[in-house]
Amino acid sequence: MFNHPKKCMLYPIRERKAKTQKGANGKRLKPVDQYAVLFIDPGITGTGFAFFPEIKCSKKKNATAINRLFFSGSFTPKKSSGWQKSSSEIWSWFAGLIATHNPKLVVIEAPEAWLDSSRGLASIRQGDILKLMYLVGGMAEILKSNSMSLPILVLAREWKGQLPKDVMRQRLAKTLGTSTMQGINEHEADAIGMGIAAQRGL
Repeated sequence: MFNHPKKCMLYPIRERKAKTQKGANGKRLKPVDQYAVLFIDPGITGTGFAFFPEIKCSKKKNATAINRLFFSGSFTPKKSSGWQKSSSEIWSWFAGLIATHNPKLVVIEAPEAWLDSSRGLASIRQGDILKLMYLVGGMAEILKSNSMSLPILVLAREWKGQLPKDVMRQRLAKTLGTSTMQGINEHEADAIGMGIAAQRGL
């Protein structure tokens, strides 16, 4: 779970003070003018994101040291879209997100085949992994075209291990507060979870 020291060294980027602003999901934020780290949970049917102004790395799990300041949200393409058109819609949204907030670092959950589960094997047969690779590759190209560093790709098992989704949400609610997690969908919750896991908060 984000325990590689080289990865950890990439995260600590200090915030700069500015006037109070409102997050993409309408939550009031403390004063910052740049959210340095962007976490993305990609999906063809919906993609979640979470911004953190700073990721505080710790060798030991310490909930009190976690930087909880973030704003998050998700984007859902039109249901009538085919997977390629949905990808294009997500890319357009992602490009706007990058242009608006100019993160210093982007971390994306990498597509992964779960060979030891029926659901994982089904996703391979249906081409879901290839579709996600296509989506993530396009995001990387957008970063490159904006003269930004390529994203850090993190496998789900690297940040949450085998945690079931309901258990992960319970831990996030305990760390961030129950009210914070209300109304947050699966992709958005995973993006937030990546940022908290990077601080050893899960």
